[in-house]
Amino acid sequence: MIDEIIEKLKVTHILDFGCGDGSFDYNKFPSLSITAIDKRTPEKAREFPANVKFINIYENNNETLLPLNDNHFDLVVMNWVLEHVTNPSFLITEAERVLKNGGYFYVTIPDYKSLQDRLFRLATTNVGSKLGPHIQKFTFQNFLELIYSTTNFKLEKFVVTEAGFAFMKHSILEVFHKPCMGFMNFFKKIGVNLLANSDYIFIFRLYPINYVKE
Repeated sequence: MIDEIIEKLKVTHILDFGCGDGSFDYNKFPSLSITAIDKRTPEKAREFPANVKFINIYENNNETLLPLNDNHFDLVVMNWVLEHVTNPSFLITEAERVLKNGGYFYVTIPDYKSLQDRLFRLATTNVGSKLGPHIQKFTFQNFLELIYSTTNFKLEKFVVTEAGFAFMKHSILEVFHKPCMGFMNFFKKIGVNLLANSDYIFIFRLYPINYVKE
């Protein structure tokens, strides 16, 4: 989905924060300037195309500014990141700082009340995760309250998605993935949708201070 959004937006400079192996297919966008940041160097970093600059940085627990210029990016991506960090409000305000006026902020988060997130938290407690545990407990309402109380972002669009239990594709859990999805789809067919309202995709836009969106 994010690839399609990038194609529609008129952007030239993108920040992929918490990039992992890439939040989107970098190879599709050779004309764009992409900065990718993570607290560990991903295995596929050496395969990133030439237009991608990778920066290895530890989590900013001390609220130290990211090594990025103000008003530089057209799009900031935080794809499954904020639920893992101790201070999401800091990273959100950093996204605001490095974005140009009119720039976009793409965010994905899980709803902590969903079955998928509850199972993820249980799984990471018992078998661990290279992604790290979910520290934050986001809902649709409290996440928007966080955004609007700390930044001048305005919500442009959002999508609510069903669970896919992708974390079960981990080598330790993969044996459970197919049976789990079969179980969930069975209940969905009989009118009990345990997959619904699992994840949120938001697109915010940064407007000048005191701007009132019509």
